[in-house]
Amino acid sequence: MQKILLIAFLFLGMSTSLFAEDVKSESTLEKETQTEQTISQKINHWFEPKVTALEKVLFWDPFTAIGIHDPVVYDENGKPLLDEQGKPITKDIPFIVVWLVLGAAFFTVRMKCIWWTNVLSRKGS
Repeated sequence: MQKILLIAFLFLGMSTSLFAEDVKSESTLEKETQTEQTISQKINHWFEPKVTALEKVLFWDPFTAIGIHDPVVYDENGKPLLDEQGKPITKDIPFIVVWLVLGAAFFTVRMKCIWWTNVLSRKGS
């Protein structure tokens, strides 16, 4: 189990550099080097590509990707609801939600559920 966690951690840590794309013009780079950045700006600049890569993975909708779920929101008559630009409104099921629900179910079974009688009996002592 520890090897799997280590491999997953290394994969997430190393793969962020694969997804990060830095497309800046030379004038933008010159301006950034000329201005002094605060420590919070340096930290933000370092984490921004990693967070962007994680966002693509964690908020990806696996059910729409494999065709099980239609993310379009419909009204009572079965017509899709449209936003201001005329595009259909969608509600996705992010991967992180699926991951957390499966994790909660797994650990509930693994820990043999919650025995409330034990919890309540210890509360009074």
